[in-house]
Amino acid sequence: MKSEERFEQAVAAVREEIIDPRTAEAAGERVWARLAHEVQATGAADVAAGALAAHAADTADTPDTVRAAGSDSHRILGCEGFRELMPAYLAAALAEPKRVLLEDHTRECLPCRRALAAARDAKSARRDRSVASSTHTAARPQGTYRRWALAAGLAGVALLSGFLFRQAGVGYLGAAPSVTVRSISGELAVVAGGEVRPAIAGERIAGSQLVRTAQGSGAVLELADGSRIELAERSELGLGRRWDGTILELERGSLIVEAAKQRRGHLYVDSGDCRVSVVGTIFSVNHGAKGSRVSVIEGEVHVREGVELAVLLPGQQFASGNRLAGVSVADEISWSRDAGRYRERLAALKSLGHELDLALTPVSARTSTRLLDLVPAGTGIYVALPNLSQSVGGAWQLVQQRVAENPVLGEWWSEHFANPEDEAAISQAIGEFERFGGELGAEIAVAVDLASAHPGSGDVAASAPVLLAEVRDPARFSPLLDEEIARLNALPHAAESDGDDAPRLRRITDPSSEPAGEGQLLVWLAGDLLFASPSATSLAAIQTELAANTNSFVGTPFHQRLAAIYSDGAEWLVGVDLAAIVTQATAQQTPDEEDGDHAPGEVLEQIGLADADFLILDSRNASGETQSRAHVGFRQERRGLASWLAEPAPVGALDFVSPSAHLAVGGVLKEPAAMLDDLLALIAADHSGSDGSGLQHLADFEAEHGLSLREDLAATLGGDFAFAFDGPWLPMPSWKLVLEVNDAGRLQSTLVRMVEEWNRAATAAAAADGQAPPTLTLSQEAIDGRVVYDLRTTTGAELAHFLFVDGYLVVGPSRALLVEAVAQRAAGITLASSAAFLDLLPLDGEANYSAVVYQNLGGAVGALGEFLGRQSGLSGADRERLTALAGEAGASLAVAYGESRGLTLSTRGVRGPMGISFESLLALGGLFGGDDSDDPSAPAPASSETPNGPQA
Repeated sequence: MKSEERFEQAVAAVREEIIDPRTAEAAGERVWARLAHEVQATGAADVAAGALAAHAADTADTPDTVRAAGSDSHRILGCEGFRELMPAYLAAALAEPKRVLLEDHTRECLPCRRALAAARDAKSARRDRSVASSTHTAARPQGTYRRWALAAGLAGVALLSGFLFRQAGVGYLGAAPSVTVRSISGELAVVAGGEVRPAIAGERIAGSQLVRTAQGSGAVLELADGSRIELAERSELGLGRRWDGTILELERGSLIVEAAKQRRGHLYVDSGDCRVSVVGTIFSVNHGAKGSRVSVIEGEVHVREGVELAVLLPGQQFASGNRLAGVSVADEISWSRDAGRYRERLAALKSLGHELDLALTPVSARTSTRLLDLVPAGTGIYVALPNLSQSVGGAWQLVQQRVAENPVLGEWWSEHFANPEDEAAISQAIGEFERFGGELGAEIAVAVDLASAHPGSGDVAASAPVLLAEVRDPARFSPLLDEEIARLNALPHAAESDGDDAPRLRRITDPSSEPAGEGQLLVWLAGDLLFASPSATSLAAIQTELAANTNSFVGTPFHQRLAAIYSDGAEWLVGVDLAAIVTQATAQQTPDEEDGDHAPGEVLEQIGLADADFLILDSRNASGETQSRAHVGFRQERRGLASWLAEPAPVGALDFVSPSAHLAVGGVLKEPAAMLDDLLALIAADHSGSDGSGLQHLADFEAEHGLSLREDLAATLGGDFAFAFDGPWLPMPSWKLVLEVNDAGRLQSTLVRMVEEWNRAATAAAAADGQAPPTLTLSQEAIDGRVVYDLRTTTGAELAHFLFVDGYLVVGPSRALLVEAVAQRAAGITLASSAAFLDLLPLDGEANYSAVVYQNLGGAVGALGEFLGRQSGLSGADRERLTALAGEAGASLAVAYGESRGLTLSTRGVRGPMGISFESLLALGGLFGGDDSDDPSAPAPASSETPNGPQA
């Protein structure tokens, strides 16, 4: 017979075991008789202890350990339950089925195996002390016998009372809890005595019975204290009483509990592999074949799995075992009747946002550089945008149409735009923008002349931006321009309160004749070109170049780089002349000789930005998605910190990251020893005017401990690396650090020496002032043919575990995580080879990449919601909705390429400039609004509060 079959038979035997009351009574009589006999025979103190052990042996498996029907007594609840059986097992008084279960469990569970060994050793030690004590009994006076006999008798009475108390079971604790069926959607069955009958709304079901929902069904139950339980389809629930509260036994399926404030004790939910305890909160439990997942909506929840305890707050989640990944809390409770309106609203807003993204997508990319060729010669910042005036008008009409058609959108719209005057103002503004923008060309450009941005230029607006656009029909546009300027100047503005009634916009015909000034936007129409700027100087420079039909900006490296973007088709484009900015920054700052401060140029040199030439950001739509790039160019090969990212190459460290990772960063860097040299050079430059104490402290540290950070640590590593959050977030985040190793032997020796030096320093500190950090222990154990190293403190805290495999160092918070990472890599189950990852890579000619940043936070949004709540003060309801949006967003990927003279970051995503999509923004806007701040799971107005807590 297979072990699995024996296991199932043993479980069935334990559950079906029934102890006859007469047998239990006889066992109690035997205990009392043995206790009385041994007290009379020896009169020694150890007799009482022996009687206790005898009582445990005789009653370990009798009905005093079996609670009444409907309680949790028919189950061995995790490691804690097995450890409760160990005294009876050591006394050879454990029933055969339970003995088989315990022995099988201790073979697989190392902590329980150690607990059993400790219990066995303790029993032997007590027996030895008992024998030693008995040799001195004869020398004790007769009064001692009487005192010990009295103590033993009292102990026997206490034991017998406890025995009878447990025999009476729930009669002393109170009746088993019952539930009232408040509502049924579909079918709800009651299982009792091997029979199944349908339940009806309003009936009270005894706690000794099970309730079960059918497929496509649900039900709401209520306990006597007002706690409400909502069951999902195909869920089965039993109820029982503990000495400190009520326990809900979730055999399978999902439930949401709105626990009333418990006057005494706790409310428990037991799913077999974990136990949840609360005193008043809202949470869900989903129990299935892979394990159990607990999600908190409101309040605080304690989850115990074996000996581990996790404390969860709103938005947080716990999954038992390591096979059950997290999901968004909104998705977890999506089956609930209270989640429908929110999900419907979110879907409607996302749909509207998607339509807006399509409506606002540029019709075609632009290839003409006419406006680029006209910007001022000293332009350092250039922005080119598509003219979407007509698209904005169409998008506004689309919004109004969808709001009128969809009641859900209409409700959302009324919450945000309840005032008809606001809607009218929006319509008027969009209409004016559409009418005016319709007369302009396909592109609107903005340029900032950095060359004139210095003190003493005579024009305070010398570095002000210049707007450029082509005009479709100058004759038709000219009167429209005058009309628009008059309309804008007629609007109220703050200057009128100061007595300044000068117009804010002024049309000019000859920029060269305009005096330098500020506070006005000068508008100049020259043929079919429109210019606007607060700087008359910038407009006069353009006028001069137009007359000469030349422009010194054309042909510069910055111009050439921007023109290259146009040759491939430009949609959204931003360019920054970093060389000009760096030149101005270094020219206008000098070292503070009095304070010994560093020179900015020297620091920029060590960072590598002194050679920076330009920054280009561009975004375009292709095949229904947005591809965005950020490129930093350098005048020569990258140096300093800017050279740390190596050129594209295979990233082997990512093979240790699984496809289910929530967040992963990986790439190839230049040699760590060279990176350390760059870092030390930066420290030296940053302290060039000081005494150089920083580097001296490092040298002293290395000399004191006999270590060389460069040779013993940095030089042993390669440039291939990865870091990931890959697995459950609670109770401890499952992180991985993977580093390429060139010299594993030397690195191992270095780590051992570092631990020794730490302990030596801690011991010295303790000797000096009596306080020191805990010392460290580094141990090792062979697991599956590989040596796993464990780094712990002497207090028992686990710091990290690591192993060496195939030229890589893999570090993590647990052994199981490391072993699983190695096994998945061997099986080819990796993030870098998964379809989800590969589909996000940008479309280009590169076969490899230098670095990637991957995120798929949909499975970790509970922790994200708690983080956002702590950092930004968001309410529980808003955190829940924001994490739901994160779950909807899906995975994303950013890829970096290192080039000899540049760095490029490329991303792919949904429609929208630089990946900013209305589909996401509108959904985000729908999360915050309305009168639902008290309801964490739906946008409907919060229901009324009752003395027993919020009702569903």
